[in-house]
Amino acid sequence: VEIDHQSAQTAMKNVELNGLSKRIHIKEGSWEVVEGKYDLILANLVTAALFRAGKHLPHLVEDHGRVVISGFSTNQQGEIEESFKKWGLVATDRSTLEGWSAMVLVKN
Repeated sequence: VEIDHQSAQTAMKNVELNGLSKRIHIKEGSWEVVEGKYDLILANLVTAALFRAGKHLPHLVEDHGRVVISGFSTNQQGEIEESFKKWGLVATDRSTLEGWSAMVLVKN
């Protein structure tokens, strides 16, 4: 899901060029356009957007599916992890690089 038209078009083109059109679906819009449940969700968002989207993610991921979130600073990691835990997603892996963090989450 991508709110920016140009970014959505570029993502669709990259998916097609890599022969993954049957496995990866890009939708233009926000969380309201997402239907169904997914095995894997990738969310590279700034912190404010992660907090807005976070409460939707448990409803969109399959049981035993994974959610990978990134785009937040290392010093925000604890707050983000605690919030996602309240929403039913538990961190199983964490990674940091040059002050930026990422987490792999699973349904609790």
